[in-house]
Amino acid sequence: MAEPKSEMVIFDDLKDALGIVKEDTGFDSELSMYISESMDTLKQLGAVNEYMEYDESMKWSDIISTPEFTHTPYGMVRLFVMLSTKVTFDPPSPSNVSYVQAKIDQLAWRIREEYSYSG
Repeated sequence: MAEPKSEMVIFDDLKDALGIVKEDTGFDSELSMYISESMDTLKQLGAVNEYMEYDESMKWSDIISTPEFTHTPYGMVRLFVMLSTKVTFDPPSPSNVSYVQAKIDQLAWRIREEYSYSG
């Protein structure tokens, strides 16, 4: 049985989502920097603990603040981090940039609403 997404290591999950094999470490420091930047944005949106410092061993369940009266939006947070990292690390073709950026903006709004509503 596959492990739940919430228990996956963020770094490994995003490498896989970006099509980078786990054994390829050539981009690890750059990728880690972009993931960390996405985590900082999530801090500002209220979705992760403001004192959390990202490291490559963290699982999704380690970073998400669980709102008391709502579900935890693992899917939204995961997609936000993946798209934010991808658009910086491996930008889409010019014809798709606006679509991807609009999706990132929509996810940011939805995450902010989720956590401000529950707060």
